[in-house]
Amino acid sequence: LLMLMVIRLYPIVRNVRYIYPDFRFSLDGNQLASTIMDQQTSHIHVWNIPSHSQSFLKRINVKSETILPDNSLKQHKGALGSFAFSPRGNLIVSVDRVQRIIIVDVEQEVTRYILCGHKERIREIVFSPSGKMLASMSDDGISISDIASQHEINFREMDETGRVLLFSPDGNTIVCGTYSGEIRLLDTDTLDRLSTHVGHTSWVNALVFLDNGQTLASASKDGTIILWEWEMIAQHNQRR
Repeated sequence: LLMLMVIRLYPIVRNVRYIYPDFRFSLDGNQLASTIMDQQTSHIHVWNIPSHSQSFLKRINVKSETILPDNSLKQHKGALGSFAFSPRGNLIVSVDRVQRIIIVDVEQEVTRYILCGHKERIREIVFSPSGKMLASMSDDGISISDIASQHEINFREMDETGRVLLFSPDGNTIVCGTYSGEIRLLDTDTLDRLSTHVGHTSWVNALVFLDNGQTLASASKDGTIILWEWEMIAQHNQRR
C-alpha cells in the first residue's frame, strides 16, 4: 500500500514575501527541522514526529491538514545556510550571513555561536559521530570546531573547492567530495590530506556510509554512484 505525506507543515506562505525552506530529519527520525526565511528574518522550526504520528502519514486521497511546529527557535537576521542535527538530536547547528556557526539547544532553546576562519559562504556543516566536533566547509577551506569550548581548533585552506563533507564512522577521517569529482580523505586532527580517489567526472553531491561503515557511497552530477570499500581506501589510517 503506497503511503504519502500529504501535509501542510506550517502556513509559511501567508503574508510572506520570500521563503527559502530546507528540511532535515534527526538521525533517530523523531524530529523534523526546517529553516525558513521571511523577508529579512530566518527561523528554525522543529516538529516532534511521534506526537504527530497519525498526521504525518496520510493517504493521498485524505484532505491535508496544517501541523504547527512544536518549537520555533530563536530568530536570526538574514538567511541561514547549511544546517544539521547532532547525533543525539538535542542540538541543531546552522550558519549565518557572517559565517558564524550557530548552535541551538533544541530542548533548552539556548543559542551559542562559534567564530571560525571562514571568509566565504559555508556550504556544508556536519557533526562528528560522537557529537563533540563540527566540520564546516566553504570555498576557502575546511574548519574543525569543538562544541563544548565553542572554539575553532583547526582550519585548512583547500586548493580546490569542496562540495560535501562526511566523517568516517570512527570519527578519525573526514571524507570530502570536490567539484572536480575527487574523493579526498583528510585526517580529522590535522586536516592533512591522506589520499585522493578518482572515479567521478563531475562534482560530488552526496556521500553516505553503508553496511555498518564498511562501504562508502558517493554520488555525482555525472549521474554515477560509486561504492568504495572503506577498509581498502582507508588502510593508510590503520595506525588509529
